[in-house]
Amino acid sequence: MSNIRDIAKEAGVSVTTVSRVINNHPYVTEEKQLAQKILKQTNLPDALIVTNDAHCAGLYAEFQNQGIKVPEDIALISYENGELSQVNNITSIDLPLLQMGDRSVELILSDSATSEELSSKLIIRKST
Repeated sequence: MSNIRDIAKEAGVSVTTVSRVINNHPYVTEEKQLAQKILKQTNLPDALIVTNDAHCAGLYAEFQNQGIKVPEDIALISYENGELSQVNNITSIDLPLLQMGDRSVELILSDSATSEELSSKLIIRKST
């Protein structure tokens, strides 16, 4: 009898992704519908930049289910660079989330109204 880890390993996805599919997580349902809308277009976009890893992983899974090759048919990039992008080999923009949170708290506590730019990094994986 297979467990969730066995299924994830065999499918080449994270345990989190399998859990979301099994539990019909909203990300899975929403991204399936979005992927189907994109696929109904006359011309596919060359690439999509997606707001976070979970949404991007959901699109990736549905594109694969529909026979769309990533990145050959459509490239995917996410923001976040968390576990889902790492496990699913999704190219991601690594945001300094901890640093962003720390600086936000510091600025709020100092009552300072300044703007600051923090660096991000593009982590290239197999989805582009």
